[in-house]
Amino acid sequence: MAHPSLYSPLENRRDFRLMRIKPTNGTDIEIEFEVYRLDSDVKFTALSYVWGDPKVQNQIVCNGRNVPITSNLWEVLLQLKHQGCSGLIWADAICINQQDNIEKGIQVNMMRSIYSRAATVIFWLGKEQRYDKDAVRLMNTFFSNNRDHIDLEPFRASSL
Repeated sequence: MAHPSLYSPLENRRDFRLMRIKPTNGTDIEIEFEVYRLDSDVKFTALSYVWGDPKVQNQIVCNGRNVPITSNLWEVLLQLKHQGCSGLIWADAICINQQDNIEKGIQVNMMRSIYSRAATVIFWLGKEQRYDKDAVRLMNTFFSNNRDHIDLEPFRASSL
């Protein structure tokens, strides 16, 4: 999925890459990387998503090169682009050099910290499907009817 030449080596074991979507027309997605230290005060959005079928891919442009990514990741990036997102984003498939097993091991061990330090975490389940609105209404009804019996504290990011 990732091309090694797209990535400059991370100099510190606490460094991680974030991407920024550049403004482009249409459905083209172009990104650029920025490297930050995990304990810095950088504000970013982390993406949590289903990778989907690795055979179904779309292209993004990174450092002037076409890079294949899964369609599900492409869809969430396109949605963010259309919403005018100009902030920093972290997505494992792009921000981690998937061809470098040493880097990948270090970064995977940091994922809990990455998600907990994110200002926002987006859970992307895919493009809207026929019954999604009904499912969300059902979940809201369930939550409203059982609010007194549900302890959400274990699910807060600070407790992950």
